Amino acid sequence: PFNQAFVDAYSDLLHGASALVSLYPDEATDSCLYFSAAFAKRTALIPCNECAQYFPPHEPTYEGFVKQLLGIDRGYSRMFGNCPPMTRETLDNTPYCQVILLRSPPVAGVKRHRS
Repeated sequence: PFNQAFVDAYSDLLHGASALVSLYPDEATDSCLYFSAAFAKRTALIPCNECAQYFPPHEPTYEGFVKQLLGIDRGYSRMFGNCPPMTRETLDNTPYCQVILLRSPPVAGVKRHRS
């Protein structure tokens, strides 16, 4: 699984990667968000729409799950302070998941304003 042990074992590979792509990461979702924010990696993540066990109890829907992930990511982005938070985009004409979360790396020389 993609977790801290994986990151430790393959740190050279991961640090040299230009992007992180995660499709339906299930239990690895939080680790993907954390690593992506910690190392300011360009990221594309499609949250699993069938993993109801990860839907938040206060809003137990896929939409609630996506909102929760964006909130968690905002926290990681603030904590590390080296990249913008992920944005939510729509994938048109797809049969199942139409949500993709994206992170672009910070632009060199441009100061990021914290919100």
